[in-house]
Amino acid sequence: MIAGLCLIIGLAGLWCLGAALVRILATVSQRWRGEPLTLTRCEYLGAGLALGLGLGSWLLMVWCLAGGTLGRVISLLLAGVGGALLFAVRRNSTVSFPPLRPVSTSTFWYQIAVGLIFCGTFVLAILKPQHLWDERAIFGIKSVVIFNEGTICSPLLRDPDFVQGHPRYPLLVPLAEANVYELLGEVNDRFSKVVFPLMFLALQLNFAGVLKRHTDEESAWLYTLLLATVPSLFPWEYSFSSGQADAPLACFHGLSVLYLWDFLRQAPLSPPSSLLGRGEGRHGLTPRGALSLLFAGLFGGLAAFTKDEGLAFLLVDVAVFSVLVLVRFPLQFRTGLLSIACYLFAVILILMPWLWHRRSLPTTNEMSYFSRMSAENLAAGLQTLNWSSRHLLSRMFRESSVWGLHWWGVLLAAVTYPRRVLTRPQLLLLADMAGAVAGLLTAGMLAPLAVEDHLGGSSHRFLLQLVPTAVLFIAGQWMPTGVEEQAQ
Repeated sequence: MIAGLCLIIGLAGLWCLGAALVRILATVSQRWRGEPLTLTRCEYLGAGLALGLGLGSWLLMVWCLAGGTLGRVISLLLAGVGGALLFAVRRNSTVSFPPLRPVSTSTFWYQIAVGLIFCGTFVLAILKPQHLWDERAIFGIKSVVIFNEGTICSPLLRDPDFVQGHPRYPLLVPLAEANVYELLGEVNDRFSKVVFPLMFLALQLNFAGVLKRHTDEESAWLYTLLLATVPSLFPWEYSFSSGQADAPLACFHGLSVLYLWDFLRQAPLSPPSSLLGRGEGRHGLTPRGALSLLFAGLFGGLAAFTKDEGLAFLLVDVAVFSVLVLVRFPLQFRTGLLSIACYLFAVILILMPWLWHRRSLPTTNEMSYFSRMSAENLAAGLQTLNWSSRHLLSRMFRESSVWGLHWWGVLLAAVTYPRRVLTRPQLLLLADMAGAVAGLLTAGMLAPLAVEDHLGGSSHRFLLQLVPTAVLFIAGQWMPTGVEEQAQ
């Protein structure tokens, strides 16, 4: 009874911590420009939940690196800080929310369906113990060590044999599970997975909340339901009901891309003022734009802190976004640079502690693709493209009955509205997916394994990570648009 109460308090406190950060960032962005800023309630709740779960692990890592020891007291203290911080900032925050209005019958049933799918994910997660290889051998074993040792600096986590040859894997998932163990006071691999359905909920709420600012509420919830019903997100065994890192990566990477897309769809500039909000004659970022970039950077950093693929996704997104935003502001070059800097600031803030700690961890048989990158290796790996490209296309289109119809939806959406494909927000999504697929094919060329073993056993999980981007592309093509489309 006490353990269950501690778990509820701990998770609620993390949600409060994230919600407080959302209010703080929104208030700072608003006061920086002296302009009003409105958040949808779904976005506020979803971003708060996702940030709370991700930053909870990040703060526990920073605490360990500072010499602290983890335990139930620390976990409850973190929750208490989150609750107190939210109480304090609510009194001083000037962020507003749209007035509540009755929803249509169809919107109501869309929301009910999304809620039922979340409940199903939650029940399935706690019914199944950890049983997949990666969730036990890579993530689960580390969470148990962190719980028993009270730190991420344990010698066991530096033993390549003990951690199955992956001592350098990011620690967001093990720390999230260890936090659950601390709150429960024991190792319970069923309840360690409660954080993953909550990430699923955060993704859905954020998706609906952001789309509501660009289209009508009914369409926003329709595409949110489309995202929730993709089979690879639920009920597939590697979905949000498992302890794998693939679904959390889909959550954080999807949210990062969602906010970059959101930024590119917004009215680009504030009314005439200086770049930093002083003087006359120039333009600067809107409060909404600055907030979207900060969210995109935070979620992008958390994606890289979740799984190594998140860092590859991040490199693609930084490159593509930088090009698109500088093209978007040809006459306000400084504003474009400020946009990129705002995004990168949040990314670096999240990644610096982890990359610093990662340098001290031993290098083992983990596939170091960058060190193997050479003209000779690429030329030798060209022969793998014949098999890997056919295999990937088969996964995406021929096996759609297993993984979902969203890849067919991407093709159909592109064909039906070809001019929208060429808008900057949609180009961002296409480039993100194309860059990720190109990275996977390149990894198959460079890996010291047979491509059938390397990609054949991981391509389905890789494609899961791109599901939110694919559904967002479909929504961007087909949803009724608002006035903000003229900013593209």
